[in-house]
Amino acid sequence: MSDDAATDPGARADGGEDKESHRLATARARVTAAEAAVDAARERLASNRSRPRGAGRVVVGSAALGVIGAIGAAVAAVVLHGQSGAGPADEVVRSASNAVATILTADPARPQAYLDAARAVSGGDYRRRIDAAGPAIESAVASLGGTGTGQVAAAGVVGGSVPTGGPVDVLVVAETTAPQLVGGSVGDRRIVLSVTMIREGDVWVVGQVALR
Repeated sequence: MSDDAATDPGARADGGEDKESHRLATARARVTAAEAAVDAARERLASNRSRPRGAGRVVVGSAALGVIGAIGAAVAAVVLHGQSGAGPADEVVRSASNAVATILTADPARPQAYLDAARAVSGGDYRRRIDAAGPAIESAVASLGGTGTGQVAAAGVVGGSVPTGGPVDVLVVAETTAPQLVGGSVGDRRIVLSVTMIREGDVWVVGQVALR
């Protein structure tokens, strides 16, 4: 949901939109701080490579793993509502996570297969954009230096209830080797995506994807 919704005359009078925007802003700040901590830990790890193997490396490595986990925890604690069962929210989050992993996974030797896979998990505006940019997408995939991979570290529904027919906004934290597939910069190994899921038939598909 856009932050501008808080100023919309149609926004809820109970201030719910303002609270949601505040949670989202806080989550972004915590994600940024966690990523900075990861980078610092990796620098410390690199500086220790010339030292003998021992506890120092283990401690630094453990610190790096801890702050990488903090990225997902920072998002989950502030803006992502818990997904503990098999309800509608859990179904949306699972579909969004699978779709993001699919969109971030590409074999340079099989650009058409990537296009087909991306279309299969997409709908609405996002699928129309894929169709319109098909040749450019295939070219981008073919030019990748290696196989693009993606793994979701954390994901959850932004806001409260999940409408039966959507749309539903899902915030996703992912680790990827090909951030350019979703508009990111080469080298951005950790990305935060705002994914709008829509209902088509009996499945949830991606309607929009935006970098945060």
